[in-house]
Amino acid sequence: MSFRPVIIIAKPTIQYNELVDGVANRLFDTVMTSVAINAKRSKIVDFSAATFPHSYRIVTRKPKSSQLSFLFFLKPFSWTLWLLILGTVFYASILI
Repeated sequence: MSFRPVIIIAKPTIQYNELVDGVANRLFDTVMTSVAINAKRSKIVDFSAATFPHSYRIVTRKPKSSQLSFLFFLKPFSWTLWLLILGTVFYASILI
């Protein structure tokens, strides 16, 4: 895989709105910070859901379309990998 992540550490003087605007304008893919959620920000970006009480959030761009297909759960892996997983499960069930 030729994915090379680029991590940019923001200057301490940057404002929260600049970070959110950077995500909305495709300057950043994701921002991890203690940014507060407000109505204006939630209209232009998505915020992560809190799994435990803390002040940090992950901010991402809103998806272009919000339509979910029936097979949406299959998207994380390619069809080849899904076939390999099913084949492995089938083979393991024969062995057991």
